[in-house]
Amino acid sequence: VLLANTGESECTYVRSIVVSDNDEFVTLLGPSQDGVLSYEYVATEIGTNELSFMFVGNNTHAHSESTITIIVKEPDATEIQLTVDGETAFNQSESSVINGVFKFADENEGAYVDLITIYEDGVEIATAGPSDDGTFTYTYTPQKPGEHGLTFKYAGNNTHAAAESSINYHIRGYVL
Repeated sequence: VLLANTGESECTYVRSIVVSDNDEFVTLLGPSQDGVLSYEYVATEIGTNELSFMFVGNNTHAHSESTITIIVKEPDATEIQLTVDGETAFNQSESSVINGVFKFADENEGAYVDLITIYEDGVEIATAGPSDDGTFTYTYTPQKPGEHGLTFKYAGNNTHAAAESSINYHIRGYVL
């Protein structure tokens, strides 16, 4: 935010600038000796946001207002595709290798993200960091027999929507 007299390159003292988002008061900036103020915008909702910066004026300077339109889009849809190398029913002493790929929905190529969190029956058990092409491998070694659900989740961020995918296992116990 820069406050200067029309036609001048020199800035002027300003007591305060009112910042509004879609006509809702956000904050008050100032004072500033040189007319230079900064504001970092953090989007709180999807859609069109009109940021207004208003100087109300005083006895030497007229009212002034500038508006900036910022369009915040939804993160791109994503998905986690899983394939099991082998069976989903096996003995407790065995393991299962799961290959996955994190990607944008409706695209063939994988995409890099920081972390996939893995849950067994709703309890976090591991994380997987996909490679640059979005692929990852996880070896599941069950701790007890029974029915188990493995869920792979990505929490989402400002560019990738949250995603999850699950596999169900039947683990046979030891027979004595």
